[in-house]
Amino acid sequence: MTYLNLINELDWMQREMNRTLGNLGLTTSCDSTLQRFPQMTLQQQEEQLVLTAQLPGIKAEDLEITLEKNILTLKGERKTETPEDSACRRQERVQGKFERRIELPVEVERDGVTSQLENGVLTLTLPKAAQARIHKIAVNG
Repeated sequence: MTYLNLINELDWMQREMNRTLGNLGLTTSCDSTLQRFPQMTLQQQEEQLVLTAQLPGIKAEDLEITLEKNILTLKGERKTETPEDSACRRQERVQGKFERRIELPVEVERDGVTSQLENGVLTLTLPKAAQARIHKIAVNG
């Protein structure tokens, strides 16, 4: 079983347990679930990688993005919106501090990385390092 398959299986088991406990009325806390946040998509194109991450409610100044070797890290915090004098009956939005790391499949040109946060979606464009790009060789005939 690969690492990704294991993570997906654990996610499925957690969702099923939460659903079952919720149906039994056994959820009593406001703690968020251990979902992977933010949810990301990483696309590999010929010249670059493009990563998009869903970050609703996060401001650019509350987000820290680092790249060390080929590990990209997103850190931030979503502030709680629940008044302290209220009883939380259901909590589905992830709140609090988060940190998500993703291993990039190829080396990237660090100086060429760009980012944009718009409408709760972060888009990172990571140009591949020259040695990671596909080099096409012409065939003489």
